[in-house]
Amino acid sequence: MAKLLIRRDEMILLKNSEAGKNFDLYGNLFAALQTYDVLSEDEFNKSQTLDDKARAVILNNKKILFDEIKNEWSGIGCNDEATGEIRCQLCRTKNKLVFYIHNKLNDNELNVGSECIKKFPGIENVAKIRRTHNEQQKYQAESKRRIEFDEIDLTDINYIKESEEWFKNFKILLPYKLFHDIETLLYNLNSLKTTYIKSGGEITYVKKQYFELKTLLKKCKKEAENIYQRNKGQLLVCRKGLADWLNSNHNDIWEAVMKNGGLLNTETLKYCYETEFVQSHLKRFNARISDGDISIIGMNGPSIRFMIKNSDYIYPLYFGMNCKVFMQNIGCYCLTNKNYHFGKKDLVNISVEQTNSNFDAMCNRIMSPLEKIGLQIERSEYTGEKYYVRLPQTTRASKWSNRVETTELGYKKIAESAIFTKFNALVFASDEEIEAAFARILSQLNRTTKWLTKVEKEKMEEISKSLTIQQQREFVPYA
Repeated sequence: MAKLLIRRDEMILLKNSEAGKNFDLYGNLFAALQTYDVLSEDEFNKSQTLDDKARAVILNNKKILFDEIKNEWSGIGCNDEATGEIRCQLCRTKNKLVFYIHNKLNDNELNVGSECIKKFPGIENVAKIRRTHNEQQKYQAESKRRIEFDEIDLTDINYIKESEEWFKNFKILLPYKLFHDIETLLYNLNSLKTTYIKSGGEITYVKKQYFELKTLLKKCKKEAENIYQRNKGQLLVCRKGLADWLNSNHNDIWEAVMKNGGLLNTETLKYCYETEFVQSHLKRFNARISDGDISIIGMNGPSIRFMIKNSDYIYPLYFGMNCKVFMQNIGCYCLTNKNYHFGKKDLVNISVEQTNSNFDAMCNRIMSPLEKIGLQIERSEYTGEKYYVRLPQTTRASKWSNRVETTELGYKKIAESAIFTKFNALVFASDEEIEAAFARILSQLNRTTKWLTKVEKEKMEEISKSLTIQQQREFVPYA
């Protein structure tokens, strides 16, 4: 058989295009080929009508011609609803899937079969139309298989989804093996469904697998519900809220609790400082306090709030202890040892709340030991600023003289936060410990900046007060 230089599909496309009419570029190629359906090598050699330029194009520059031809055409759609009677205009083969292409220069249109269209991949928009068509076909096939899968268990059509929700919201943390058995069964059921929808398969086999997995899962769900009924009243059962928190924050502890049958113990409780969990046990913690002058009164963010009131604290003092520190040192024992109690000595790293009432309670507590070393703490009546106050002291000029010297009142401003920070470690201290701690502070104060006199202090406060009033006058609120 003679070699074809121009195939039938190429010839039809050429005849319906404008590019071949360019005489300067392609010679008389367009006109000379009008009587041909295909152009074989024999016919080419026998032809008396093709000029030299046309011959050069056919023999060695056909790609240039067809690149230009393809640029004239654009895909405008496809149709796969054909009955098989539509023929490709390029090859005359019957097609169920036909692509329609349009010539932008002469408005010609051609319908091209699914195989012929592959021969001209450079035609504008065709790749996109083919991709969209394939995606639609894939979606339709998947939709068909999705419906087929749902037909497997019509009486319980949402079984997988509902089982996932049941597992996700189960009220307690299950033992390790049962938890992972349920997790694996749900994964396998989902995988079975997803694989069939995406890739297909034998529906009879899929149905058999589905009901086998469902039977195993129903057995596990029943076991889980029995465990819940047995343990729902247990103090140390790990409930959902805490389990989710542990899974996110301490995954190793979460696994340790599962391996302990879903129950908490002393070691795992040390990591259970989730706020809601701690708050739910405040009454139990409060009942384990051995000192009658302190009590738990609630929560303040991630801290437990305590109050102390006794002969030292005539005005109650409020302080907090971080939940994490509390659970590691105290809470874990409160919930596991019925004989355990805790008191002031166990409250470490506490933080006094920085309020005016606490400041007054603190000052009242340390007044007596501070006076012994000639120191006091004072809050300004006008500005609220805090001062260390050096009380007047009478001393002998020297051990060889009876002459005495008296120091006047002295003031040094201090940040309120610094006072509270210092006092955090002295909440439960004795008078002697407080006296010694502030004696060191007084010694340091005497070595640093000079003390203000009462007159200088009052003058500073007056200036500060005047500036505040001026700022208030200059402030104009929005109408």
